[in-house]
Amino acid sequence: MANSKGKGNDPVAKFRAGAISCAVFDNVGKKDDVEFSFKTIQVQRGYKVDGEWKNEKMNLRKNDIANLQLVLTKAFEEISLNGKEEAIEE
Repeated sequence: MANSKGKGNDPVAKFRAGAISCAVFDNVGKKDDVEFSFKTIQVQRGYKVDGEWKNEKMNLRKNDIANLQLVLTKAFEEISLNGKEEAIEE
């Protein structure tokens, strides 16, 4: 397994939908001299600035995923049900 800081830690899985991607990582932690493993995800959104691709990243743990799904669903409902459609889709 790789370290918990993510250096040299290749993802065990990757998923992509449009400009949004998600990678799953194996990690190792240590507490009271006992090593344990856990998984994290890294969500990122790609975008262009002056023709150059950039990425915004967010690292999450397993318990964060359901909360992220919930707030994204609520935000999508708010935009879709109460707002006007955007003129330009990204």
